[in-house]
Formats: sequence, C-alpha cells, structure tokens
Amino acid sequence: APKRLQFTEKHGIKDKYMHSIFDNELANMEKLGSIMETDEYKKIVSMLASSKPLILLSARMSSTIVPYVQYILNKMRGMVYKYTPSSPQWDTIELADPENVNILAVMMPRYPRVLVEKCQRLKEKNFHIYGVTDSEFSPLMECSDAAVCVPLTVSSIFDIYSTPMIFFNILLRDAAKEIPGISKRIEAIEKIELENKVYY
Repeated sequence: APKRLQFTEKHGIKDKYMHSIFDNELANMEKLGSIMETDEYKKIVSMLASSKPLILLSARMSSTIVPYVQYILNKMRGMVYKYTPSSPQWDTIELADPENVNILAVMMPRYPRVLVEKCQRLKEKNFHIYGVTDSEFSPLMECSDAAVCVPLTVSSIFDIYSTPMIFFNILLRDAAKEIPGISKRIEAIEKIELENKVYY
C-alpha cells in the first residue's frame, strides 16, 4: 500500500493511467465467460443451490464482497451465514458436522493469514470448501474441493473489485436457476416487504 500510494501521488490521475485501468477491467470481464464453462464453476453453482447450510467465509478486504453475496442468497434460499474473524462463530465452525455444511471462502490479495490458516484447519477436518480467489497460486486452491480464479485489477492504492462483483452476480443468477421452489420463496419475501412497507 505505501508503494502504491507513492505511485499515485507521483503520477496522479492521468488519462493514460485511467485508460489502463479500464482496459484491464474489460479484459478481466471478458475472461468470465471461460470461467463459467469450467467444471469447478458448475460445482460451485450446484453447491449454492443445495439445501445444506452454507457458511460464507472471508476476512479483511475480501470480506467486503460477502455481505452482497449473503443478501442475495438469503432471498434465494435459507440457512446462509456470514463469518469473519470478528464473528463469535468464527472460533466454533469446527464444531459443525463437516458432512452437513458447505463453505464458500472468498480470498483475494493480500491473502489474510487468519483466513488461510482457518481454511487449512477446516480442510484437515474434512469440511467441504469451495473457493473464489484470484490466482492458481492462491493458498485457497489447495484447501478447496472446487475453486475458480477471478481476475483482479491491481491498481492505485487498493485493488479494484468490479470484476469479482460481476462474477458473483452471474454465479448467483445461475444458482437461482437450480433452486427448486425459488419463485414461491421470492414471492413470499415480496409479500412480507410490501406488508412492512420496506421500500419507500
């Protein structure tokens, strides 16, 4: 981060620099189509659509994506939980039955040690972990039953997460197609929101 800040202060926001960011993001987005055709992607879709309780696991910057994913998944299905190192449940995940829960871990650079070590311990206890990360060299790859690598633009002071956000939107859309009875659930939620006047 200090080196990135120095670069930003030295170069400022120049047209050439901004176009480089846009070009990188467009290139990243173009890779999503091939990711969606992989067996790993299809396994994650099926896992999300299953009726097993689902734990969304992440830490630090990577965890900023997870509330968005949980919000949409909660509309689609039940028993979706979000755990970060600040959650009381973080320390007791290992008490669950590995065969009765699925874990989706989100791990982007810089890879938080607390998240890496948690995934390693869960893998040793035979939990089923599915991963979304940015590289085949990510520590999450070795811990996962299935994992996909979603490219990330490294730029400015902090990384740019627009491609991972688009990826999750597509992933959740595909999972929704496989969830039985989802229409009734969404209609029921809509009815509750109308009764409670949730939206202005």
